[in-house]
Amino acid sequence: MAQQRHMQGSHGQQHGQSQQYGQPQTQRHGQPQQQRQMQGQQYGQPQQQSQIPGGQQGQQGIGQQGMGQQGMTQQGQQTTQQVGQFEDQLPGEMRIALEDFEKAAKVCDWCADQCIDEGPQMANCIRLCRDVADLGTLNAKLISRDSVFGPEVAEVFARAAEECADECRQHPHAHCQECATVLSRAVDSTYRLLDGLQSGQESSTQQQSPMQQSPVQQSQF
Repeated sequence: MAQQRHMQGSHGQQHGQSQQYGQPQTQRHGQPQQQRQMQGQQYGQPQQQSQIPGGQQGQQGIGQQGMGQQGMTQQGQQTTQQVGQFEDQLPGEMRIALEDFEKAAKVCDWCADQCIDEGPQMANCIRLCRDVADLGTLNAKLISRDSVFGPEVAEVFARAAEECADECRQHPHAHCQECATVLSRAVDSTYRLLDGLQSGQESSTQQQSPMQQSPVQQSQF
């Protein structure tokens, strides 16, 4: 009996020791898994944070593009307003010429379209009407913004309009006669405009010449 108790006691101690040895095993295997989970959560947090700035940057990029489009639209509106204000400030002769340019362009386009139905004998009239229509449109744009090339193009328009008016008078069609009348009025207003611009340049040149001669006179004394 004493031997059996001794054997049971030693077996109990061994079983207790196996439990003690088992505890570190569960702790050893359990702790790395928890640490891995914690590390996985820690590594997951920066990914979520990195996505947030990306979304903010996308919103900022879209906002900047919208602001750029609004700026371009506002600049276009300001340019259109400036051109309209300049047209309101044009002198009388220049405003009349601008209106005649626009009328001549419209009437010449209309006359050319009508001449197409008249037959191939109207080819020269059609060609001249198209040229005058394009020159009239270009002249209106240059005059409206006070271009330095306006007078030169106006002279070309006047010569082309005279030739087109002479061609239209040779045809009995109503649209040709109306076109010739409108072109004659546009030619007259164009030459008045050119005379006014030339006289203005001469007066400004005369005003500058005494100022240029005064230093020479002072040097003689």
